[in-house]
Amino acid sequence: MTRGHSSHIGVGFVVEVDTGFIVDREVFSNFCQVCSNRDKKKLPITPEWKIKHELFCNKNFTGISASMEAEAACHLWGRSTELRLRYTTFVGDGDSNTYLAIQQLNQYGFPVQKEECINHVSKRLGTRLRKLKKEMTTTVTTKTGKVMKKSVLGGAGQLTDNVINKLTRYFGKAIRGNKDKPNTSTYEIRKNVLASYFHASTDDRPMHKHCPPGVNSWCFYKRSESDKTKPCR
Repeated sequence: MTRGHSSHIGVGFVVEVDTGFIVDREVFSNFCQVCSNRDKKKLPITPEWKIKHELFCNKNFTGISASMEAEAACHLWGRSTELRLRYTTFVGDGDSNTYLAIQQLNQYGFPVQKEECINHVSKRLGTRLRKLKKEMTTTVTTKTGKVMKKSVLGGAGQLTDNVINKLTRYFGKAIRGNKDKPNTSTYEIRKNVLASYFHASTDDRPMHKHCPPGVNSWCFYKRSESDKTKPCR
């Protein structure tokens, strides 16, 4: 699905984190092709036709697409006890509406814990950097006399799309930490995030103080410091 696309269909799943097993699911649709065709042809929707069509109608949701996620979550949480389960942790994508709906449902009589999805957290960095790049513009005049706006952050050696993608990936890795040595504190996460940013420095002005030391460091500069060799990428 492309960014900004408004879908007529919403699908929600409850997935067991260790096995990947789909425990429950909910499907919503705010569109029915048969109903739409009948409306376009100006055909009457009689009570008899409606009763007959209800069994096959694909439309089971009357709200807007943006509200499907919260509604699906409430349905899934609402019937969890029927499966003899409790979903005590909600992994979100940064949208507070769904989590707020679950809290208001109060299915278990105690608050559901919220965890942020690292993928969505790192994507937000990329989104904001692209927004900043788009907003930071200056007016220039081309050789042909055409006046146009140009980003002051874009261009070679600056905040290109490739650089933004790299920073986004490194940001996600910094939060996750090493699989053999996961982060144990917010201080470590902050240090790793800063390392992913300052590591992209120049030979004349190296800035690797936040990079992990040692011969096994992912930072070429710190590896060179440890084995007393000339820094080599």
